[in-house]
Amino acid sequence: MCTERSRDEVVVCDVALPDVRALVGVLPGVVLTHLPFEGTRVANLGDTATGQFRAALAQAMAPHGGALAD
Repeated sequence: MCTERSRDEVVVCDVALPDVRALVGVLPGVVLTHLPFEGTRVANLGDTATGQFRAALAQAMAPHGGALAD
């Protein structure tokens, strides 16, 4: 469902994208970038605490069967 590149950068599958946009894309400093044939990179550039970023991302991905590593 996702590929974690770091605690503040995750590539998510596009099936979860509407929820990711609604819950994570509105956080300060979060940038979503479409990666052809990979999904969408969701990067927290530091304006949101990592814990808050990851909690929102986990919430957005959960209905689609996705989860983050602890």
